[in-house]
Amino acid sequence: MLVGEIPSSLSNLIELKFLHLNNNNLQGHLPSSLQKCTQLLVVDLGDNKFSGNIPSCIGKNWLNLRILRLSSNTFNGNIDPQLGYLKEIIDFANNKLSGSISCSFGNFSTMILTSDKQLPSFEVLEMWDTYPIYSRSESITLITKGDQLTFSSILYLVKSIDLSNNELIDEIPEEFGYLAGLHTLNLSRNYFKDKIPDSIGKMSSLETLDLSFNNLSGAIPQSLSQLNALNDLNLSYNNLSGSIPSGNQLQTLDYASIYIGNPYLCGDLVNKSCFHGNNTNAISKKHAMLSPMLSIYLSSTLGYFIGLWSVFILLLFKKKWRYSYFKKVDKIYDKVYVTIKIRLNRIVIG
Repeated sequence: MLVGEIPSSLSNLIELKFLHLNNNNLQGHLPSSLQKCTQLLVVDLGDNKFSGNIPSCIGKNWLNLRILRLSSNTFNGNIDPQLGYLKEIIDFANNKLSGSISCSFGNFSTMILTSDKQLPSFEVLEMWDTYPIYSRSESITLITKGDQLTFSSILYLVKSIDLSNNELIDEIPEEFGYLAGLHTLNLSRNYFKDKIPDSIGKMSSLETLDLSFNNLSGAIPQSLSQLNALNDLNLSYNNLSGSIPSGNQLQTLDYASIYIGNPYLCGDLVNKSCFHGNNTNAISKKHAMLSPMLSIYLSSTLGYFIGLWSVFILLLFKKKWRYSYFKKVDKIYDKVYVTIKIRLNRIVIG
């Protein structure tokens, strides 16, 4: 039930490694003096009333930080690119963060693994023995697969990014594909647009992927079928189109709720034919053709008006040209008039 702001004197604890102030009524901005606490490994400030920007000094000075939980506050502003260099768990859910996600979010050092670089379990444990307190008594509560779970004894194994329920925009960075060691990625309830990056298929350790309630469009990448560890998927309420991919792990994720709210998807799970097995239905083809056709019409119309107004402007400012132009028009008019009159007279006489 703590209230008020974090005192700046807390920064005097320069050997502090674990800071848990979650589930209180603390408010205000995070003091910049906290950058002096360079030994921090875990910071949990979730479920409070903190506001303002997330300080950039976190990514610059807290180089040992492995877990940063700031969920359920009222932080706003852009996510500083320096925060893309954190280690294992980043939870910014339920805030008012805006702007786009930096490409540096593909730089989480402990998540960048490939199939030939994954550490054996005994090496992971040995690495974490550097921080024995962490593995024995630390615990963090996260929302995973729609449930609130508390991790303690296996916390060193958890790799998670949760940016859900904010006001983030633009595209999902392709660089997320580098995070082959990431287990959970939740970007739901934002304003992300354009296609789902095909690089997500390289995130070989991904177990949970939630991209629901955004403005994503285009086809669902077939590469998602390569995520053999995936057991929880949510792509609902977007503008996705085309056929629902199948194969490998996606065969086991046969719930219609995964794709609900995407009216242009087709396939057995949404009870809509894909027209003889085409990967893209008629709607998505129409959308694909719309952009170039629109460009042709716009450029033609624009060219017509520019040319027409160019003539008018020249006639307006060039007196000699204006007289010549109207004289020419009068001659043409007289010639056409005389020709029509003669032909009409011949018809009448005849």
